[in-house]
Amino acid sequence: MQKDQEQMTRREFLDHAARAGAGATAIAAAGSGRVANAAAKKRIALVGTGIRGVTMWGSGVARPYGDFVEFVGLCDINRKRVEVGKQMIGVVGKSELIEMKIGLGGHFGADPKLKDMIFKPDIPDPLKQRAGSRAGAMSLLTGVAAVRSIEQRKPIKINDLVKL
Repeated sequence: MQKDQEQMTRREFLDHAARAGAGATAIAAAGSGRVANAAAKKRIALVGTGIRGVTMWGSGVARPYGDFVEFVGLCDINRKRVEVGKQMIGVVGKSELIEMKIGLGGHFGADPKLKDMIFKPDIPDPLKQRAGSRAGAMSLLTGVAAVRSIEQRKPIKINDLVKL
């Protein structure tokens, strides 16, 4: 018996949405005019081979969209997770251990390089990675809209949250 959409859990919704987005991206990339060969696969890598990375972004993409994508790299600070991820996703080929220099800091903005990039405007930004306050506000509002959409079980527009 299949659940109707009103009975879908938040986890199921996020899983379906992520797979649909990844699949649409893979299909669009494979069918776009920018790909020289129509049969060429989009080469992708996965950073973080924990359970979410391996299942949602790994096998959840590789199995249904294997004709369009090819995993060319898996990365994690835990080598054993990379090996298990290779098996679960079905990545073939030799693996190589690349030593990474661990810097100071970590998540939640404690990384000194990240802080400098965000808060010191005199540091060059040749790749245009710095976002303005509007982009920051839009990312926050997107998150608020997503939560409200799940809570109310209907689409929420950012314009319904605030007048821009």
